[in-house]
Formats: sequence, C-alpha cells, structure tokens
Amino acid sequence: MVFVTVRHDVDFSHERVLTEEHDIVYRGDDGEAVKSGYVAPPVDVAAVREVRPD
Repeated sequence: MVFVTVRHDVDFSHERVLTEEHDIVYRGDDGEAVKSGYVAPPVDVAAVREVRPD
C-alpha cells in the first residue's frame, strides 16, 4: 500500500491563482476493490498527451 499526495499549483501572470491537492492510495492488485478476473483495458496511445511546463 502506498500513500501519495499530488499537488497542482496554477500560476497566471506570476501570481498563484489555484492550488489543489489530492491524497491517493494505491492498494495493489490483491485488495478488495479489485474484481476477480478483471483485466484493465489497453491504453489508447493517441489519447495520451505529455505536458512539460516552461
């Protein structure tokens, strides 16, 4: 089990206009939330976009 806090800061004209945090728990493949026999669908590579901030 892994706990992760993800924080996003959005700045506009050198001023912080938005901050949000998400606490995410990764429980692994054997947790109760994983359905037996479930196979994740393939990722559509065309729908993935990498963003690199300046």
